[in-house]
Parts: sequence; C-alpha cells; structure tokens
Amino acid sequence: VVASSEPLVLSGELPLHGEATSDPLRLVSSRIVFAENPLPFYRSGRAAGEVAAPDGRRPGLDLRVEGTLFSPVLSGTVHLRKTDIRLPDEEGRFQPRSVEGMISPSFRVAFAVGDQVRISAGQLSARVTTSDLLPIVVHGTLASPRLSGTLAIESGTLQFPTVRFAIVPGGQIALRYPAYTAAQASDPGLAVLVRLSARGRMTAQSVTREMKAYTITVDARGPVNTARPLAIQ
Repeated sequence: VVASSEPLVLSGELPLHGEATSDPLRLVSSRIVFAENPLPFYRSGRAAGEVAAPDGRRPGLDLRVEGTLFSPVLSGTVHLRKTDIRLPDEEGRFQPRSVEGMISPSFRVAFAVGDQVRISAGQLSARVTTSDLLPIVVHGTLASPRLSGTLAIESGTLQFPTVRFAIVPGGQIALRYPAYTAAQASDPGLAVLVRLSARGRMTAQSVTREMKAYTITVDARGPVNTARPLAIQ
C-alpha cells in the first residue's frame, strides 16, 4: 500500500523507439508514506515507513526513465526514513518471474537509509543507516535482479533464549542477492550477513558457588535470516 502525502510529479517524455530524448521521464515526490506485507516478490517480510530526504531540500523519491518505451532504463534514488523493515526469512525465497513481452526494462536504483530506520531478521533487531556514498543498490532486470550494499548499525539487540545482548555501534549488516549456498546452488536467496560485537549481562554461579552478574562481550558473524542459529564467539 502506497499513500502519497505529497504530490507525485511526472514530467518529460519517452520515445517509442529510436534515439533517446534529451528530456527523459522524471518521477519526483518530496514525501511518500508506504506499507507492504509481505514484501514484493516474497512470501514473507514486511515494511512500513516513509520515503523522504532527511534535509527536506531534496526529493525523497527521484527516478528517471531513459531509453525507449520498449527498452526503458530506470535509475535514481529513494531516501528511506522512519521505517521498520522485517526481512524475509529463508523459506520465503524470492522467485524471479519469467518476463516475456515487448517491453524489456532494466534498472539501477539506490536506496539511501536515513534516520529512524529499523531492520529485523531472525535474532537481530537494529537501527541502521547508510552513508551518502554507499547506498543499497538494486539493479539488473525483472528476470535477473541483483541487490548489494551494507548497512551501518547505530544500535540494536541480539536476542537469545537466556540473554539479550546490546549491539555495540559500528557493526555492519551486508545485504546480497542472489546468494548461493553449497546445498542450494541452483536456488539463490537473500543473504543477510552480520559482522558485529554485542554486550550482555547474565547471572551465573562463580567458582565460590556465589551467584554473580557477569558482563559478556560477544562477536557475531554470519547469516541471520536462516533457520540455523547465529554463530557467536
């Protein structure tokens, strides 16, 4: 569901064929409120929030369509803020659709993650952002999409049955599609790979048999959107 809080402005032109125009189509909006459940092309995951630039001076949505009507090329930037995202699990795999027809689009769209964006997957819940120079990029075609990028963790938690860890700022979440494993070499999925440190407190019996509270620091590496438990050290 998409509900535009500000006007969507479409301008420019797109030729049917031949040479590209000097005035390509452009779709711009300063703010869009959205909610999706499940995520597009998946059987799981959800997202709700707004598309808006943090400084208010740039468009939250700024997309261009170049090329021709039958071979359009979509590019631009989407700014996310005040958004909660639950990533799809391993079972809700993306299934690229076989796209046949006269129109063959391609795309390269950057997603800049701003303030108050939270992402969750498996045991992880984290507030994240991206730098201006390193956004999340979705590119390719409808039949062969690709996603890559890294989110910087500002804060968050790792939840285990007996202890909850607070994530130390500076960790990272890498997003990759397609991602292959040895067991599923022909069935790619979305990889959500963490690299972070976290601290937690737990009570345990000391060598003197007294119950004491301990602060534990762990390093976590690997995927968090699978049925396998996250590896910690």
